Amino acid sequence: MDVSSSASNLFATGPFSHRFLDANGARLHAVTANLDPDTTPDRVVILLHSYPQHWYAWRHVLAAAPEIGLPIVALDLRGHGASDKPPSQFALPTLAADVAGVISTLGAREAILVGHGLGGVVARGAAARVPESVTRVITVSSPHPATWQLHRSARLRAHLAYLLAPQLPERGHTRGTAVATAITELTEPTSPVRELAASYATDLRSPFAARCVVEQLRWLIRARRRPSGRQFLAELERAYWIVPVTELYGEAEQLFAPASFADDARCVPGGHFLPEENPKPIIAAIVAAATERE
Repeated sequence: MDVSSSASNLFATGPFSHRFLDANGARLHAVTANLDPDTTPDRVVILLHSYPQHWYAWRHVLAAAPEIGLPIVALDLRGHGASDKPPSQFALPTLAADVAGVISTLGAREAILVGHGLGGVVARGAAARVPESVTRVITVSSPHPATWQLHRSARLRAHLAYLLAPQLPERGHTRGTAVATAITELTEPTSPVRELAASYATDLRSPFAARCVVEQLRWLIRARRRPSGRQFLAELERAYWIVPVTELYGEAEQLFAPASFADDARCVPGGHFLPEENPKPIIAAIVAAATERE
């Protein structure tokens, strides 16, 4: 398979299986490894991707399922990939409720949530909803939103302003180069993610996908200014003291300044897209979380 082409990787084959899960009123596409569809898992690892990607960003972690030793579920978040793209309900608390619903749908007693970027915020939100079911959150290139400090890049700030503009970013995702621009801004020239930009852009051109995804980003950018966003951030803060969090970020991170991350965050080789650029520290963190409760 030529990953540099614009062909979709949504239903790529490999050492994993595709299925759909019903949760929180949505039908979510999931890619699983080590998961027997005929049995109820006691513990499960749930992988949550970032913008502008989908489950395929976790292919290297899925391939490490024998090393991890637990059932693994890589979700397409609502509005992304092959999951439902409703005309409303874009807020991140809804996505967090989706993930909490997936844990219930699977019947798992415990879950380790691993989230990259946007998915990291969703993972924190899901832990806030069902702290009794989440044993650890692992965030990748995703500091707590209350501590965000962006790199001082004029082009990056211009891109965030562009996302807030009405209709323009939707057109940029459906007919323009918004995905390629975002990936280029956040990666080094040698990053393998650049080879996949056309594929990810293709998937965001499916009906209603661009609107869903852009509205989620708008909600997150505006979160501190609105009561619903402030309430969500307060829930994340409470969960932070209940559910242990492991933070990972790349030494070449180009979205968030190092001061955004917790004092005990682990800085590893790579950039913003660690699941595809350097998945080994993520796999090691999952293995450590899986064994700490054995």
